[in-house]
Amino acid sequence: MDKIQTVLLIDDMEIEHVNVRYILEDYDESIKLLSAYDGKEGLELLLSLENQPDVVLLDINMPCMNGHEFLIELGKTRLRDTVVVVMLTSSDQDLDKKMASQHSNVKGYIGKPLEEENLEYITRLIKSQ
Repeated sequence: MDKIQTVLLIDDMEIEHVNVRYILEDYDESIKLLSAYDGKEGLELLLSLENQPDVVLLDINMPCMNGHEFLIELGKTRLRDTVVVVMLTSSDQDLDKKMASQHSNVKGYIGKPLEEENLEYITRLIKSQ
């Protein structure tokens, strides 16, 4: 894959969806953004899609189902080996980083807010899959 085509953002904060949309449009307006506002909604969306997104940007602290719970539930599905996840979170706690890194789907960990140079990093992660 040469470029990111579809991104799923799972984050409970509307401002993050606005920011990610703006960054993606500025980077490449052809990138499609899918949105979910908690882990449960994100998992349901992923399971309903015919074509998986190139990357899931996943927050940790969310109501209903947080990012860690999402990763556990994702690991129980048919998608456990195919979905690429990059944590996009305000948490810089070592415990959160360690817990995220225990999941084979998690390929990166980025602090909020998403910036355009992060997209180059994410593209490299996807290409290496």
